[in-house]
Amino acid sequence: MKKMFFFLLLGVFAFSACQSGEKQPTEEELMAEQDQLWDEVMAAHDEVMPKMSEIKRLERELGAMIGEESSLGAEAQEKVGQVVQQLAAAGEGMMSWMSQIRQLEPLREEMEHDQIVEYLKGEKEKITKVQADMLKSIEDGTSLLTSLKEG
Repeated sequence: MKKMFFFLLLGVFAFSACQSGEKQPTEEELMAEQDQLWDEVMAAHDEVMPKMSEIKRLERELGAMIGEESSLGAEAQEKVGQVVQQLAAAGEGMMSWMSQIRQLEPLREEMEHDQIVEYLKGEKEKITKVQADMLKSIEDGTSLLTSLKEG
């Protein structure tokens, strides 16, 4: 009985040793993963941030078509108003996201690796939505402006 217990215990230790032998990522590897996620978030931001001026331009041009002196009918003015609101919301989405994003270095001082990765993945989702909203509003605004100028 003692021999069987000894071999069982030896097997448990051997199994544990194999399990703990899995290579843990180094600090450099963890930071590289964080850096890569940060770069992906910033790439999405950097792609659409320059388009803020286009959003503002479309807002101004379309906004000028609304009002009492407008030659557009009520239905067209309503459509223009909706697109102007869409443009404004997309621009505000970017500004709001930018004001809330936390920089990577302070995160590293305050959080564990898994928390940082989760935070950055969440920010990537947010900026991807901002990006999609901005591009859609620009597309809708440009299309409407073109149709109104041609019509």
